[in-house]
Amino acid sequence: MNKKNILKITILFVVIGAAMSCKKETASQDTNSTFRLVQDSLQGTISDGVVVLKANQVYKLIGPLSVASGATLKIEEGAQIIGQTAFGSSNLYINILRGGKIDAQGTATNPIIFTSSDNLPGGWGGICIHGYAPNNVGNDAASEINGVQYGGTVSTDNSGTMKYVVIKYSGAKNGTKEFNGLSMFSVGSGTQISYIAVINGNDDAFEWYGGTNNCSFLYAENNDDDNFDWDLGYVGNLNALYSINTNTNASSDSRGIEADGNPDNNAATPFTNPTVNEVTLIGRGTTFAGTQLQGIYLRRGVKGKITNVFVKGYKIGVGVEHDLTLAAMTAGDLKVSTIQFDDVTTKTSGKTTAGASAVTTSVIVEGTATGAGSTTATKPSWASFIK
Repeated sequence: MNKKNILKITILFVVIGAAMSCKKETASQDTNSTFRLVQDSLQGTISDGVVVLKANQVYKLIGPLSVASGATLKIEEGAQIIGQTAFGSSNLYINILRGGKIDAQGTATNPIIFTSSDNLPGGWGGICIHGYAPNNVGNDAASEINGVQYGGTVSTDNSGTMKYVVIKYSGAKNGTKEFNGLSMFSVGSGTQISYIAVINGNDDAFEWYGGTNNCSFLYAENNDDDNFDWDLGYVGNLNALYSINTNTNASSDSRGIEADGNPDNNAATPFTNPTVNEVTLIGRGTTFAGTQLQGIYLRRGVKGKITNVFVKGYKIGVGVEHDLTLAAMTAGDLKVSTIQFDDVTTKTSGKTTAGASAVTTSVIVEGTATGAGSTTATKPSWASFIK
């Protein structure tokens, strides 16, 4: 082979290599979207069509990624989205706007992973979904996290599907604003959320701000604030909630469940009134020297029925606070049934709005509970997807 042909072949391989390199940087997406997807620089607003993050690929999030009305973010199994903390942790989050959709469906053996580049709590924001379902603060309320509007009158609103997803190191703080792992703002019942884990977050794991969506098989581990938090008129159904805290940071004050109505108007309707079944809440133990509050905290006019509950390692099992909450308890509209305690110093406690002590023993009915499939530090079998 002469030198001229060798040179041609060499140039050809260089061109092919460069093309392959470019293809690796820019992942495939549906052609009906004008969004430009760059694998190592994920950010911006998806305003139309469907954008696909491909299976088993790694994407670097360098700024907010928003999904506007009419658009969809599709994430295939095994994809990893890594928030690049160097770009500012509070600037890294997934933002599903009203009318937009997320379609993130991993599998039990190949879940979707969201994490941060520094592997530290608060290394990135989290996932925020905004819908048109009702709440008790208004049809165009502003998110306390990023100011995005949420709320409406469409109880069956559909913001998409999330299944077999692991969220790690979320909870970035922006001044007084605190991201959660998964924040659901007026998300409707057409949205499907199941088999989700939030691990090592710097704030709440899961929070519902109003809405009607139903969720199942939710796992929370070592988050520094509440594991399950609902308020502002949330009325959905929750099934199989498991949380555990073994982190011993003295500043951590994580409750298993914190349930509220409207903090500015406890009588605002719709009242927060979910139906919750199969719950395991494991705290740090009653000998823990740092801050640790109630296993379940019910306040500000909240209602609801919580059944088959195992609470372990909290100094107070169930706390009830404020006059309207106490009235709901008396009327039978607030009840924790078939609840079992282990290593809990005080089973129930209560306060009126004025701060006086209140008897709250009637809020619980004790019994033998199986909880969310495990009453120990061993993960329930349904949580085998966590990697």
